[in-house]
Amino acid sequence: MKKLCYAGIGSRRSDVSALQAITKISKTLGDMGYYVRTGAADGCDMAFAMGNPSRVIYYLPWAKYQRDFINKVSGMNPIIGCTEPSPIAIEQASNIHPNWSACGPGAQKLHGRNCHIINGASLNSPVDFVIAHTPDGLNTGGTSLGINYASSLGIPVFNIGIDKDIIVDDVIDWVDSIEASKDKSLPAFY
Repeated sequence: MKKLCYAGIGSRRSDVSALQAITKISKTLGDMGYYVRTGAADGCDMAFAMGNPSRVIYYLPWAKYQRDFINKVSGMNPIIGCTEPSPIAIEQASNIHPNWSACGPGAQKLHGRNCHIINGASLNSPVDFVIAHTPDGLNTGGTSLGINYASSLGIPVFNIGIDKDIIVDDVIDWVDSIEASKDKSLPAFY
């Protein structure tokens, strides 16, 4: 039976109220049995991780990325989906990014990592849905690559930055409506 997973992605520049909402959403979804896949970046990724630390799968752009934070939040044995993106993930990211040639090697690894967050360590295990936050709901920054990649795979995306009045119950209602229409017997985890 498939373990329930969603991607938690978002801006490093989200405001405090958005980060508080993300932590509540993550806790609620974790309590419902979901694991969150995230990248451990400052801002939204950290808020998703802090919501339910025992149900986080980290996808990293390089092995030592944010390890102090990860070990503090998830203990000394965190679940790591990958410690660096595969060449295929980096290639997929390059096909989505609007200006790939402007990205240095570090940025390319961060973007490649986003493909793994959405589609798993082997790039064949998609999340059930994506919860994202971008300021004002604009499809910008590194988060836009994750949103666009998920959309290209037909994965539902809820960008909570679109409406500042969205509350945790709105997100849970949206998740329930998605899950009611899905076959949960598919194999996969991360």
